[in-house]
Amino acid sequence: MVEIRRYTEEFRAEWDSLVEVSINGTFLHKRDFMEYHGERFGDYSLLALAAGKLVAVLPAETENGKVFSHRGLSYGGWVFGLGIDGEMVRAVVLEGFNFLKEGGFESLYIRSIPAFYFTEHFLAVQAIYRQFGIKTASKTFQTIVPPFTWKDKGRRWGLHKAQRSGMQVSNDSRYLEDFWDKVLSPNLRQLHQVKPVHSLAEMQTLMVRFPNEIKLYTAVMEGEPLAGVLVFCTKRGIHAQYIANGPKGRQLRALDLLMHHLMFGAYADMPFLSLGISNEPSTGEINRGLYAWKQSLGAIDFEEWDYEFRLQETPIKARFT
Repeated sequence: MVEIRRYTEEFRAEWDSLVEVSINGTFLHKRDFMEYHGERFGDYSLLALAAGKLVAVLPAETENGKVFSHRGLSYGGWVFGLGIDGEMVRAVVLEGFNFLKEGGFESLYIRSIPAFYFTEHFLAVQAIYRQFGIKTASKTFQTIVPPFTWKDKGRRWGLHKAQRSGMQVSNDSRYLEDFWDKVLSPNLRQLHQVKPVHSLAEMQTLMVRFPNEIKLYTAVMEGEPLAGVLVFCTKRGIHAQYIANGPKGRQLRALDLLMHHLMFGAYADMPFLSLGISNEPSTGEINRGLYAWKQSLGAIDFEEWDYEFRLQETPIKARFT
């Protein structure tokens, strides 16, 4: 029988251990990452146990009678332990619905974990989400998969220009503050009228908590970062977060140098390099320029959906024993 209960601190080590060996989780689902928000979100994470053993976890928070998985994370939903079968996957998800429904919650919102983070059961999970949920938003993740190659002549030309300029690639985190204040924040403000999702202080905290998982790469000239990329490293692949160019970096094609270093140097052996989504924050529309730039690096599309589950209307036909 699958038992659902709320997360408590005594399960912290078990939670993190399950995420570490899970079939679809990343370090974003570990408690130290989830909790960097402090009191911003009211935690309502769930545990799924079978025969007393933890088999899955749901990173979640709640507000006004609704449960979200998770507004503080890039993606959420159930994270399943190693060795789980398809029947147990379905049992966990449905019993989770029952638990929240009986708790009086109106809706559950899930930001789906992208397919490339799953080692198995992706289609089974998506089938359940589609059966019981309502698609609320579509996101197109642009991801580069091996063999990494640059066919775009503009990228190759830009790389040669950057190399001739004398700039160097650094992965020294001491450049984080300058990158954040002088490159990233002005770039986002000018191009998208938004701020970084994380504050500088939050990112500094996360880099201390996850020194092997979060790394900064910058293109540096005369001690100044001209462009940068924050890389989130998981055991299945890497994700490039906060890709930004300053004015001089754009002129000297600094990002071409950085992306070449990531793809053909530092992470040449990784299964994939995710470049994230190209949707405008305010409208959800595809930013065609950003989308085309990622395509020029060899990225292909993975479409994912956000779901709403209207718990009081959802017919859960059977409990699993």
